[in-house]
Amino acid sequence: MRQEFLEEAATLTEDLESSVLSLEREQDAETINAAFRAAHTMKGSAAGVGMFPVSEFMHGLEDVMDARQMCSAPSSKASITPARCCAPSAKAARSRI
Repeated sequence: MRQEFLEEAATLTEDLESSVLSLEREQDAETINAAFRAAHTMKGSAAGVGMFPVSEFMHGLEDVMDARQMCSAPSSKASITPARCCAPSAKAARSRI
């Protein structure tokens, strides 16, 4: 199961990073939702294989994305920055597993 998680996490971190970087150019609901789904899926998958620090990290990122989804105003770079910082961190954490 752990190997399956690592394979899925590779794809999800790429999706997450791509979505977050796209948000810097264009803030739209579809891209926010894509980032949220990647974080949400990785959170659940990590918990399922007992990788609770990864799951907790993704939960925090999911909170950032959830707040962005709830807000109808366009996001500013200041609100995107925490998520942008998390995507490479998720990739680095995954590579150390």
